[in-house]
Order: sequence, then structure tokens, then C-alpha cells
Amino acid sequence: MSDDEELVYRRRERLADRWRGRRDGRRRHPAYSDLVAMADDERMITAPHPESLIRQSLRRMETELVRFEARTAGDRATLARLRSELAAAAVGLERGTAAVARAEAELDEAELRPRNHTELLPENRAVLLSRRDEMRNRRIAAARGEEAAQFAALNALAARIEAVKEQIRTEFVLAQNRARWEGAHCAVRVAAYWEHVVLVHPEGTYLTPLLRFAAQELPSWVTTPPDADPADLGRGPFESHRVAQRLETPPRLDRRRRRTGRLYRADHADLVDHPDRADHVDGADHPDRAGSVDTEEVEGTA
Repeated sequence: MSDDEELVYRRRERLADRWRGRRDGRRRHPAYSDLVAMADDERMITAPHPESLIRQSLRRMETELVRFEARTAGDRATLARLRSELAAAAVGLERGTAAVARAEAELDEAELRPRNHTELLPENRAVLLSRRDEMRNRRIAAARGEEAAQFAALNALAARIEAVKEQIRTEFVLAQNRARWEGAHCAVRVAAYWEHVVLVHPEGTYLTPLLRFAAQELPSWVTTPPDADPADLGRGPFESHRVAQRLETPPRLDRRRRRTGRLYRADHADLVDHPDRADHVDGADHPDRAGSVDTEEVEGTA
């Protein structure tokens, strides 16, 4: 599945969702009273087939997370090693800076003492001072060179760390997009199922206003911003984020549309006020057509 691939609703899946929706609708399942009870308890409206689709979707999302972990295992090991080296380089830079400060100190009395018979002569005092200044300058240059080398090594490590972090984040965003695609695909199938339930259910007209259901469910890692520490991406506590959709009651269903099985538009309205809400899905205009489904994260977990 490529990043720009449109949502594909396969014919086999479409027929299966249609058959199960119409089968359950003819059996009056779920019953109107059951939906009312779920609504009174502020629960999401659900049924066995949508729950099965959501479980399948969550398993595929978990597979994407496992693949992300496998793809980035080497990068994460490299990141840990580079961070350890960066800490050691920072200590080395501190020592180098301290060495420069010591090298730049003024010559003390012990350093200005004559070290041979020539330097003992009073007329050679200027020679002695010149030699000591030259030694001090060489000492300062060596210390500054070591400090510069430590600083360059530190910057090189920091650049490598940023490159590895960006690679991990890129892989994480790819896994998130694939998981969202799986969730959107599940949302299209669940929406189609409920449309066919409503179409043939004896109380279908009365069921539609109550259809607040978890058409899409996303693990918390799918909605986590990728700007967190790459070493922790995908490894936080698990929370389930849900999507709520509402089906609009069609003004009229004529006989021809009932015979052909063509359905009214599933309008994904604004999020209903539900404590388990998390996202809003747009798209999937028709269960018989492939389309793209976009999600927008909002607050709320299940």
C-alpha cells in the first residue's frame, strides 16, 4: 500500500458487508429496543459484524506497529550508541575548555625561574621571558586545537543523531498512515453494513437517528505526534481512540433502488457528543465505490 493509494473497497468485501447487513436487518438485529438501551447508557451502537471488522482492523494496525519496530530496530540501536558517544564527547569538550583556561593563565613565578646557566645571566632576562611566552603560546594553541577538535566531534555526532531521529520519525509516520488507512477501510465497511441494515430493517427509519457507532477505532500510537523522542515512538501506554458516525435517513427509497441494491449516501456528519469519540471521518460517499477517507484527531479516548 503506497502513501498516496486511494481507499479500495473490494467487491468481495462489499458483497459480504451487504449480505450481512441485509441478513441482520431482516432478522430485526439489532432490535430497536436494544439500540435505545445502548443510547440511554451512552454506549456506541454496535453489532457482531462491525465488532469483527474493528478487531480485524486493530490486528492489522498492530502488524504495522510490529513492522515499524522491525524496520527501526537498527536505527534505534544506532541512536542509543550515538547518544552515549555524544555524552562522552560533551565531557571531553568540558575538559578541553578547562584545559584552554589553564593554558591561558599568566606565567607564574615557578615558570619564570631560570632553567640553565645562560638564563641565569641578568643580560639574558629578555631571552628568558621570550622563551616562556613562546612556550605559553604553544601551550594555548595546542589546548585550543584540542578544544576545537572536541567541538567538531560533538557537532558531527549531533548531526548524525538528528539524521537517525529523522529516519525513525519518517518510518513512524509511514506506519501511522498505513494504520489510518486500515482504520478508514474498516470505517467504510462498517458504514456500508449499517446502511444495508437500515435499508431492510422493519424499524429502519427509527434506527437511523440512533446510529452512533464506533465505525473506526485507532490505537493511541496512531494519533501520537511524531515529534516525540524517536526512541519512544509507538511504545507509549495503549489507549483506544474511536470515530463516531451518523447515518442520515433518506427522504425516500423507491422500488427501483431497492431492487438494484443501490444505497443512499452515507453522510459522515460532525462528531456526536460522546465520551468515546476521537475522530471524524469524511468520504466513503457510496459503499459500492472506492474512495478516500480522511481522519482528523480530536480529544477523547475509549
